[in-house]
Amino acid sequence: MLACALPASASAQAVPTIKLDRDGPVTVLVQSKSALNVLGMAVASPSPVDLCADCRGGETVQLGAMSAGTEIVLRLTDGEKTFLSVDPTHARIEQTGGTWRIGWDDSLGDGDFQDLVVTIAVPTLPPPVDRDADGVSPPTDCNDTNSAVRPGAPEVPGNELDDDCLNGDAPASIAAVVTVLWNGHRGGGVRLSKLEVRDAPPAAQILVRCRGKRCAFKTKRATAKADGTAKLLTLVKGRRLRPNITLDVVISAPNMIGKVRRYEVQRRKMSNGRTYCTPPGLTNAIRC
Repeated sequence: MLACALPASASAQAVPTIKLDRDGPVTVLVQSKSALNVLGMAVASPSPVDLCADCRGGETVQLGAMSAGTEIVLRLTDGEKTFLSVDPTHARIEQTGGTWRIGWDDSLGDGDFQDLVVTIAVPTLPPPVDRDADGVSPPTDCNDTNSAVRPGAPEVPGNELDDDCLNGDAPASIAAVVTVLWNGHRGGGVRLSKLEVRDAPPAAQILVRCRGKRCAFKTKRATAKADGTAKLLTLVKGRRLRPNITLDVVISAPNMIGKVRRYEVQRRKMSNGRTYCTPPGLTNAIRC
């Protein structure tokens, strides 16, 4: 990553900026010279550094370990003029990985960009140790103690692991079973003989909702037992459901995709039910 910028009121005193793209020890090397040069350098962090007052080629300085994003500033004087690396007539910057090569022309401007060549190098650091030997190192591997957790791994919902290292653990879906038994009622609608839930998460919240003008209630609530069961028949007044209403049994639990079983009650009959889902923390039915 390289950022070269001048203030809005750029002048000969403005300086170019090289921004390091990785951590590591930084080495500055003056590679060649064909004229008298003075190289001024400043490091935004941790402190300014003087490389050489009369660079004749071969001078080096080690700046020590620097973090990614540290800015290094350079200015070249050939005894007559000062040149900046952002001046395309007298300077050229090339970057390969963590190495920057800055070549300058002096006042003669012969176009070879070899009058002074400075290299700023940050060696490539070895990757972090892959402790779980899954072929991916931190920080790309978000859990380096479990070889099943790595980018590209299949996400297993509800196992409390971010298996694919994307967006955390996916919520699991509630797989509870709702059982409904009924008989046609001579006055219309149906009379329930069984309404219960099994295989729900322990302490799951259960809503029994009735929608329609002839509902005897709007919402009733229950909680699943430790074994995942809940008997709901007593929540329905008289166990009777009148025609032209909709009955929802909504089962929800923290951090899980909820389940809704929806039944349509008509004249002396009841539908077999459709399954919908609810987003975690909500009870509104959506398509699964």
